[in-house]
Amino acid sequence: RAAASGARAQERRFEMQLFLPPAAGGTTFSIARPTVPRHLNAVFGLGASYANEPFRRFRSESGGVVLEEQAVVRHLAQLEAYAALGLFEWIELGVAVPVGIVDAAEGQADARVPTYGAYGTYVGLADVRLSAAVPLVRGDFALAARFVTHLPTGDFGNYLGMEYWIATPSLAMAWDPGPLTVAAEIGYRLRQRRAIEGFEQDDDLVVAVGLNVPVVEALEIIGESQLRIGVAGHVDVQAYDVPWEVGAGVRILPLRGMSVDVGGGTSILAGAGAIGGPGLDRGP
Repeated sequence: RAAASGARAQERRFEMQLFLPPAAGGTTFSIARPTVPRHLNAVFGLGASYANEPFRRFRSESGGVVLEEQAVVRHLAQLEAYAALGLFEWIELGVAVPVGIVDAAEGQADARVPTYGAYGTYVGLADVRLSAAVPLVRGDFALAARFVTHLPTGDFGNYLGMEYWIATPSLAMAWDPGPLTVAAEIGYRLRQRRAIEGFEQDDDLVVAVGLNVPVVEALEIIGESQLRIGVAGHVDVQAYDVPWEVGAGVRILPLRGMSVDVGGGTSILAGAGAIGGPGLDRGP
């Protein structure tokens, strides 16, 4: 994101948790199911993810020629534990507890030139997520209202938290015309503004669409695409304020009641939060 002048060079409280699987599993990797577990049925899960250079800064001339470019966060691995509980078949409550391993720049960067001298590896708790979902429409076309909040539990000094809560109300949809399922989710992520020279995070409008295609009884193909639109703190919205990414993989169903998701993704339009590295684009 393009940041306002005078921003601090040492700000490290950015949201790096951008791959956010639902606590009870989703129609795709990150698009929640619009259904809830049966009364007092519990769902448990474990997850692991990795992002290469999820935070990268660069400086360019007005013509687009990159002058300096360097990763602020070179590697981010995250392990998560999930739990969800259905109540009265009308509400789902969930929790996700993430632990992050981050390889990030140490010390201060020059306010106008993204140059970092040393990197360090840090391990710590990231922001815990609490969620609730209520089905609104049931059947082949299903719709649910969801609310996810991030608690300020993460190591905000090392890019594992924002030191402030984040809230995301959303609507999740699934349509099953057979033999595939079409999924979508639209939400608004409210978060406190964070900025360094040439880069900022603020509120986002998040739009995701996906497909779930059964191949055989124990195998499904999953694909999804997500667009995040920076809508707060900007005089105008630039291309790097609208990161767009895609992901694909498979869901393996080895046992009844158990699933294993494996996949990967990349950015189509690089920007703040895109897979492969958010960045900035600013004239000298």
